[in-house]
Amino acid sequence: MYCTNCGCKISNNDECCNNCGYKFKNPVQNVDCVKEENTMHLNKSEKPLTTMQFFLIQILFLIPVINWFFIIYWSLKSNINKNLKSYARSKLVWTIGALILLIFMATTFIFINFILR
Repeated sequence: MYCTNCGCKISNNDECCNNCGYKFKNPVQNVDCVKEENTMHLNKSEKPLTTMQFFLIQILFLIPVINWFFIIYWSLKSNINKNLKSYARSKLVWTIGALILLIFMATTFIFINFILR
């Protein structure tokens, strides 16, 4: 017998595939199969990011000019991981908010400096 999900050879009495975790039978639920079932059939754009992926993304966002490219690219791209897209959009909103605040503070400082002279 072969797994209908990944094609790996399995025995006839297996409840889930040892290779991909795909669950075959419903009567007895194996904890490992149920645990893997939640993320197994999600497509690439819906799978949660790992801790290492978040760590590497944050390091990438520390690089001055390259971070803007990736923030905008990941925020606007349609077929990207939803978690990465949401994270990039939140970074974009925070950055735009900080720029607006910086412009407001600089304008206020210039205006006050102009009045006091």
